[in-house]
Amino acid sequence: MSTSEGNGQSSDVQMPFTSHLAELRSRLIKSTLAIAVGFSACYAIVDDLFAILAAPVRRLQIRGLALIGTTVTEAFFTKMKVSFIAAIIIASPIWLRFFRIAFLHRRRGVLLRNRDPARVELPAAPL
Repeated sequence: MSTSEGNGQSSDVQMPFTSHLAELRSRLIKSTLAIAVGFSACYAIVDDLFAILAAPVRRLQIRGLALIGTTVTEAFFTKMKVSFIAAIIIASPIWLRFFRIAFLHRRRGVLLRNRDPARVELPAAPL
């Protein structure tokens, strides 16, 4: 976590492990809520979404071509899958914002410690 000092520069602050876990938990909860809200909105318009997805197949105008379900529950689960994937796409800007902020804080701390721009040391990846 980085904090801003009065002179406009950031300083890297060490956080205990439990603070990292609390931050991860809050980000996961916000991401899950974003997906849940997106899913409920997409499920309300799932028929329109499916029509958009099926339009290229219908435009082929092949005689006898029909979209069919081979099991009893396939229509329901197809609607659920389309809604869930659309919700992930809708929620992706929220994920990108959270992860971009987290990455920039880590990266800014690395860059502030290394004043030589030609030599930037990145943290080692865990094995």
